[in-house]
Amino acid sequence: MVLLNLFSRTDNLPLLLNGKSFFLLLCITSHLQGEIIPFFNPTSTYKKNEATISVQGFIANDPVSIKDFFDDWEGSYSPENGDNIAIEELRIDIGTLVYDKYYIGYFYDRNILGRTNRDFADAFHAIKNDLEFNTQQHYDLELELEGIEEHGLMISRNIPLIDTDDHHIILGASAYLSYTTDIQQGSLSGNGTISTDQTYSATASTDYYYMNNLLYDLDVVETSGIGYGLHLGLFYENKPYGFDVQIIANNLLSRSHWKNLPFSHVDIETSNQEINENGHVEYNPTISGLEVYRNYTQNITPKYHLDVKKHFSQQIDLTAGVDVINDVEIPYISVSKKLNETQKIELIYEHRFKSKGIKYQDEHFSLSVMSDGFSRASVLGISGSYVYHF
Repeated sequence: MVLLNLFSRTDNLPLLLNGKSFFLLLCITSHLQGEIIPFFNPTSTYKKNEATISVQGFIANDPVSIKDFFDDWEGSYSPENGDNIAIEELRIDIGTLVYDKYYIGYFYDRNILGRTNRDFADAFHAIKNDLEFNTQQHYDLELELEGIEEHGLMISRNIPLIDTDDHHIILGASAYLSYTTDIQQGSLSGNGTISTDQTYSATASTDYYYMNNLLYDLDVVETSGIGYGLHLGLFYENKPYGFDVQIIANNLLSRSHWKNLPFSHVDIETSNQEINENGHVEYNPTISGLEVYRNYTQNITPKYHLDVKKHFSQQIDLTAGVDVINDVEIPYISVSKKLNETQKIELIYEHRFKSKGIKYQDEHFSLSVMSDGFSRASVLGISGSYVYHF
């Protein structure tokens, strides 16, 4: 209930697919991923008679802490001056090597990215917390929402292109077919005007594809989609100078084809005012528009990872990298220390959401935790992997 949250003070959360999103907080960085958000890395190497299990979870948002996000935005508030971002991602990969060349695996991928402007964040926070408005203020309300839930099968192979005393280059490619079960894709635009310090009026319109309608309660006929896409990776090692470069691109040319998918074009305006016990206005919005079923091709936004790693003496590595999704850049740096032939520990700092992390990795197991704090964290990433021998 994004828009009705703003107009009528309902208790649902914005930028949330449904209650399963809380599962991100329970997930156990992996041999398959970039450092921050979940990725599948086609250049990863696998061994015969091993199965790899990887779970990657990441949740972050700009305006409020995770606790306050799930508690109706009550509490501390520190929005960005421009776009305010909310990200939720969960990825699971289970696979093994066949014919000594090909990785065959099952994957589950669930992600959503929401983007609001500062006006939307300010108005929503003020309304949910019964804060007084500055009179005669005008709000431009903008929201974009993109998400998908899918699972399927993937085949991947990495090919050593060059392996000399000086240079090592690996090219990796993956192709997948998926069964898609959820979608959130749409945008909202509108405006609001403050009448008094406790009352306002607002109008907005939205175009919206969905399986779970967040605007208002609506029973729809469930459907599903068939998806496909590519992942590519390139790894380069310069041995004389002791550095690596890794590039990963996920969801290239990725599509999901839906039949009879619910679509709404909705115009909403405030009406039927009531004053609550705190003297603030509440609304029962007037809704008009179009509700239909359409065949729809969803273009899934690619995401990219780039990192450069420098090897130093004493088994210490320094890495600088960036993850990019839908024009959101998440840069980071990390320093790692190899403890022995099989164990390594790494410290990570991520700049976009100001989070810190620690990662432990050995020959068969890895575990990492990232956050920007303890009591009022607005970022949490907990992920890990395990290699099973058979």
